[in-house]
Amino acid sequence: MFVRALAALRPGTQVYTANAHNDVSFGALRLIDPALEPSGSLRKVEPLPGDLSAYRAGWRAELEAFA
Repeated sequence: MFVRALAALRPGTQVYTANAHNDVSFGALRLIDPALEPSGSLRKVEPLPGDLSAYRAGWRAELEAFA
């Protein structure tokens, strides 16, 4: 659900997920050995339906109140 919400909040950005074997630690390992190939493929995330702009605006207003 988080990645679907992220995709809805960033409509101009393509959001993808990978399987758990290709996580951040695998990315760090690829810095050492760039020849390592990730297993599986990326999957495009379908955004949550609806408009989340009011939700985003509320969070941003809360953040500005603490700044």
